[in-house]
Amino acid sequence: MAKAWEVLDTRSPILGNMAIVGAPYDDAKGDASGSAYIFAFDGTNWTQQAKLTGSDEVAFNNFGTGVAISGNMALVGTPGDGPSNQYLGAVYVFTFDGTAWTQKAKLLASVRDFNAEFGLCISLSGNTALIGGTKAAYIFTFNGTVWTQQAKLTSSDIQDTDYFGTAVSLSGQRALIGAYSAEFQGAAYVFDFDGTSWSQEAKLVSLDIAGNDNFGKAVWLAGDLAIVGAPLKDHNKGAAYIFSSDGTTWSQTTKLTALGARKADFFGTSVALPGTVALVGSQVSGGVPGVIYEYVLRRNVWTLGSQFLASGGMNGDNLGVSLAFSGATLLAGADAASIGGIGQAYIFSLARQH
Repeated sequence: MAKAWEVLDTRSPILGNMAIVGAPYDDAKGDASGSAYIFAFDGTNWTQQAKLTGSDEVAFNNFGTGVAISGNMALVGTPGDGPSNQYLGAVYVFTFDGTAWTQKAKLLASVRDFNAEFGLCISLSGNTALIGGTKAAYIFTFNGTVWTQQAKLTSSDIQDTDYFGTAVSLSGQRALIGAYSAEFQGAAYVFDFDGTSWSQEAKLVSLDIAGNDNFGKAVWLAGDLAIVGAPLKDHNKGAAYIFSSDGTTWSQTTKLTALGARKADFFGTSVALPGTVALVGSQVSGGVPGVIYEYVLRRNVWTLGSQFLASGGMNGDNLGVSLAFSGATLLAGADAASIGGIGQAYIFSLARQH
């Protein structure tokens, strides 16, 4: 039976007619061993296609904390993997043959540190995966046969308390990695691949950065645009910041805040950048069960568009704790929704296809 707080993760859990939802506190193979669910869209309805578990997962592995899907491949993170209470982490690879999903590989970081929680978050683009934890992020590539670690990424000024790698986003030859506790304010780092190696390109911080902002708690990269969430900004009202690159320098262009922002809205808990649209999750908003705000770029100005709310939602549902999109479909997590707080994922239609 699934327990409370089943979590949908933030990056790449939906692609076309396939979606993956993580349930890291499911008791599939012991207390909080975790699981992940594949859903398929037939043009009318979304239906469960498969339930995934790791071949060797055990209690408290939290399989499903990080999830990603691309084509016929799904990656599922298990940050609790390893000896009891070590939280070294692992990522399982599954493929779909048209009939069934099958586990094909288990990925481990080259350095398995205590409390590293490798697999906490995953961003998948084609045959390249960016996998985060609490101390580093790793690039893995697939050559059609095997997965190989290509790089271990850490910031130039990393400290043990930074939580570098707890949010990741991959876009082409660039990676964006959040470190929400860097200097006890937060930061996000851009890395670039030159065809041979990955190197740090920039460190992003907001123009009004302050202590305990949690800047970098959520990140999303789309080419020369990046959005970074800071859900604890200004007494937990929250904010999200958009940055752009001119090819040489990254600069903040916009600060977004919730309409009628209140304390403990946690605006910026999740973020996404589908084209010329920015999506920001506010998991608690003015006493309602969470809101997802849409901002549209018009004449170089980000303007508030739609607001997405769950029908029948209740206070404390945490709608907007995670976001993903594919085309005109938005997938949003509400990790405390439903009876007993077991969690739900909601599908919304965006006005514009991306």
